[in-house]
Amino acid sequence: MATATLQPLKRYVREHPYWSVVLTSLMVGAVIPIVVMAFLLKRYSVNVPFWDQWEYVPLIYAAHHGTLTLHDLWMQHNEHRILFPRVVTIIASFITGYNIRYEILLNLVTAVLSYSVLLAMLRRVFGLTKKFFFLAPVFAWIVFSPLQWINWIWGFQLAFFMCVLFMALTIHLISKTESKHYDVLFYVSLVTGTVATYSLGNGMLAWPIGLAMLLLQRANKQKLIVWASVAVVICGSYLYHFHREPGSLPLLTVIKEPLMVSRYALGYLGRNLALTGPGARLTGFVLLVIVASSSLIVYRKGQILKILPWLGFIMFVVGTSLLAAADRLNFGLQQSLVDSYTTISLLFILGVLVITVYAVTLLLQKTPPKRLLPWFFAGFFVAGLMSYALISSFQGNYLSGVHQLEDQGRDMAKVQRCVYSAASATDDCLLYAYPDKQFAWHGIQLLKELKWGEFKQ
Repeated sequence: MATATLQPLKRYVREHPYWSVVLTSLMVGAVIPIVVMAFLLKRYSVNVPFWDQWEYVPLIYAAHHGTLTLHDLWMQHNEHRILFPRVVTIIASFITGYNIRYEILLNLVTAVLSYSVLLAMLRRVFGLTKKFFFLAPVFAWIVFSPLQWINWIWGFQLAFFMCVLFMALTIHLISKTESKHYDVLFYVSLVTGTVATYSLGNGMLAWPIGLAMLLLQRANKQKLIVWASVAVVICGSYLYHFHREPGSLPLLTVIKEPLMVSRYALGYLGRNLALTGPGARLTGFVLLVIVASSSLIVYRKGQILKILPWLGFIMFVVGTSLLAAADRLNFGLQQSLVDSYTTISLLFILGVLVITVYAVTLLLQKTPPKRLLPWFFAGFFVAGLMSYALISSFQGNYLSGVHQLEDQGRDMAKVQRCVYSAASATDDCLLYAYPDKQFAWHGIQLLKELKWGEFKQ
């Protein structure tokens, strides 16, 4: 099957020798951002727990002594139940002696896996055509952008990367269940949806999105009942004894502020391609208009199922932006621009890109060239202006992310020096490690007992 799929591409390369050079260049372009990110993490990562990461230390200690419970893994962290990231971290601690740099490596590996899933989804839309090979490096530069610096260099943020990976898997698997030959993938998607839910709070969106996709695919009643039943159980267990963070605005208050919520959500959606708050909100609005128009074109052409997974990503990120507004609006609109959110919101950018390119492809089919000429020049002019602005902003974000990685590495080096030199819980340098000096000191004592890292004799 794979050989047959590659035949048209091989024939095209034989007939156009220059294409082999272009193809090689594109593949190198897709690998470069991964290599760059690996280099940056190797250079700036530090083997020391930082802030929320200290909360893992008692769990690891309990696991080493056989007293860890399911409740310990299930309990909330802010609005999230990060059960599976906790499990992965604890397992890694047994293997590596809780070497934080391996956790950071896990962030990168998980991102590479997510990128692989995204490429598989991209191939389902365009096949192994020129569009696929041109979009693959664009995807790589967005997915491996250092703008999300805090998630890259902080092992604790594995939760973000796991949520993206398992959400992508869930959406991809559901999109393949339209064929009766892939029923087993439907049941696997139930597992991946559960992992997404218990990796980050917005992972619960897997269930309504999955149900919507199944309905659009006209799945049989049995699948719909199974999906809905599992969704009730998983979401019910997540929300059992759930509490919102102190200081969060009442939901009724948030609902009464639709304009503020909309501005927050637009900033969230456009942050990857903008440098400022107003720029992010404008970018988010423009991209929403583009993807809505493109989706309408695809729908009218009767090809909506072709882009269904990418619409799933759009729904996921938009839903996440609204959930973030509900919980973080009290911090102001600037909170929507937090760099850690970009690991999620980049899926929106990719979704808009794929749906727009596919819509343009459909428009160009069976349309007389003379009728297309005016639209071509107008589109070329508008696309050129937008591309210049977006690429300039992306470049600024990329360089800013590199500098932030360097600064964060320097801060973590201070934490490392403090952890190995602090003499008591009153040492002020412990505030570099965690806002509660007593908690940080307690964690240091547990690590000493476990003979972790530099504490090994």
